[in-house]
Amino acid sequence: MKHLTWADIVLGGWLMASPFILGYAASRPIVFVGDIIPGSFLLATSCWILVTRGAPLLVAWFQALCGLWLIIGSVVLLVGRLSHAALNDLLVGMLVLAVYLVATSALLREPPRLA
Repeated sequence: MKHLTWADIVLGGWLMASPFILGYAASRPIVFVGDIIPGSFLLATSCWILVTRGAPLLVAWFQALCGLWLIIGSVVLLVGRLSHAALNDLLVGMLVLAVYLVATSALLREPPRLA
């Protein structure tokens, strides 16, 4: 699971940088904050997973909720006619969920470790 955590770090970093790269940071501050919060959450939880000894399934579950939040938020952005931000959030949310599903299935297939 830890090797897939790097994908969430990249996705969180992209989510935090994308308002500046795609050019909606100054024009839409609410959308900017809506990308910064999940991006920083993804970075923080990914670092937590990398630092801890085990692979905490609960933390990964919160990352999946972050992906769902981005997908739902993309629909709201489409209603607000901000299509490039909505597409970005939709793609990142789907990728976060995909990483979660692959990592969780790999974690559940691992044999239990004895202390």
